[in-house]
Amino acid sequence: MPGIGRFVELLKGDRPVRNLAGRLLWQTGLCRRFTIRKDGYSLRFFPSSVSCAYWIDPDARVEDERVVTRMLDPGGTYVDVGANVGTLAAAAAMKVGPSGRVVAVEANPTIAGFLRENMLLNGFGHVQVHNRAVGSVPGTIRISQRRADDMNFVSAGTDGDGVTVEMTTLDDLAGGLGTIDLLKIDVEGFEKFVLEGAAKTLSVARNVYIELFDENFARYGYGSREILCRLEAAGFTCFVVGQDDVLTEGAPDAALCLNVLATHDASDLERRGFRLPASVRCSGA
Repeated sequence: MPGIGRFVELLKGDRPVRNLAGRLLWQTGLCRRFTIRKDGYSLRFFPSSVSCAYWIDPDARVEDERVVTRMLDPGGTYVDVGANVGTLAAAAAMKVGPSGRVVAVEANPTIAGFLRENMLLNGFGHVQVHNRAVGSVPGTIRISQRRADDMNFVSAGTDGDGVTVEMTTLDDLAGGLGTIDLLKIDVEGFEKFVLEGAAKTLSVARNVYIELFDENFARYGYGSREILCRLEAAGFTCFVVGQDDVLTEGAPDAALCLNVLATHDASDLERRGFRLPASVRCSGA
């Protein structure tokens, strides 16, 4: 049970009662008896911070879901590196339909189990789930087991907290998929190493949706500029996704956590309803 200070903290926000109830269900394990209804699919309320956030507010992080589904069509291919419990993978699976393909990758074994169960819950037979880390070279790596499971990160060492998992490259994992309509990467600072092992994948990916956060990157000794340079070298134009689907081109300040949508075809983004900067608007082109 939370202390008095924690109890008061839980009662803050727009949904204080549901917030408190969700945390209690999570801590007691009773959460598994509940499901979270989303637009066309469901998620099990697993004992995880992400599941709890969606149980408290099913529309949490709706901006990511809107970007992912907007960038996909029926029959398309979506690859999700850092899929967590599978919210975006499920939304993508609904959009591409049984004729499409979804590859969902989650390194943490516990969370990968939740991901797999969520796909089974919805009957998404066209979703492939992989419990692996993704990096620059094959091998093994350790991943943390944080209570805030959306903040688990990988380490190149074999010591410390966490669990050892197999690591592969994105080129090995996604080889044979052909054209990828959207590649999403969110791996808590390990993004640089994912891209280093993804040269072939980037050549067949139409769009990349990736998180930039210098605080996470500093754990591995690099900055957001390295991510942008690698994407630009692969022929992508990079835009920061803002409110109301407004896209901003240029070097972002990643002191805050930002989402970047990189594309080979800016005109396609405009057709899909994103608002491009005046300098790159393609209407009539």
